[in-house]
Amino acid sequence: MTSCGFVVSNTGLTLAKKGLTCGRPQSCAVRKAPIRMSSSGDSEVLEGPFKGNFGDWYLTKGDVIGVRDYRFALLGAAVSAAIAAGIALGVENPPLPVVDALYLVANGFLGLSLWKIHIYMKPMHNLLKALWGVGTAGAVAALFLTGEGLAFGTYDQTLWMLATGWTFVAMTGLFFKEGICFNRQEAWGLMVLTPILTGGHFLHLLPAQVERGGLGAFAAMFLFFAYRKFEQPATDDLGDKSVFDHLERQQEAA
Repeated sequence: MTSCGFVVSNTGLTLAKKGLTCGRPQSCAVRKAPIRMSSSGDSEVLEGPFKGNFGDWYLTKGDVIGVRDYRFALLGAAVSAAIAAGIALGVENPPLPVVDALYLVANGFLGLSLWKIHIYMKPMHNLLKALWGVGTAGAVAALFLTGEGLAFGTYDQTLWMLATGWTFVAMTGLFFKEGICFNRQEAWGLMVLTPILTGGHFLHLLPAQVERGGLGAFAAMFLFFAYRKFEQPATDDLGDKSVFDHLERQQEAA
């Protein structure tokens, strides 16, 4: 596997150790200055060309903005979830409206990240977004119908997890994608921990102390995962643009 490194100084992103990651061969050409195909706007080219499976492609300003939005959405979800978990675990009588609001904020950021994530398999991408949508609708219903609010109503009345739990299925799918593409240990850990905590609670298999410890571990690991995303080059999350272009051409020709 070939590795190379370079710096995109005008984006503040350091790109290093490129190779074949998740099916994305990268160019090993070192360029001291970005190639600019246009003077302004999202189509402004910042770096390239990169060798793709279906031709050369370029990193544009719009690409960097999309990756930035994805990473900040993950960070927003992680911070909101961590604050909610801290309140639930550390406050004797947690304020239910605050916890519910934080849940919904985290859920919203998760939805944004699912819209911004790059996945070659469009049906899989659409499935994750659909699962999030079903879980969000279930969360809104639980907020008004459980009599205890969203978070604690779902926790106490576990059948409501059949409505809200699809959000966590989508989240697990996101962690799986991150794990299989970048082999980040925190992504694998979250992929395993999320269904264990949600499924274990739904089936009443986990003692309360195990659930509390697991929730704390999830919050800490999610924060670490979101923080570490900013250490990656933009091209990691972007993937091989030539694949997306090829799939789009196939769809147009069908």
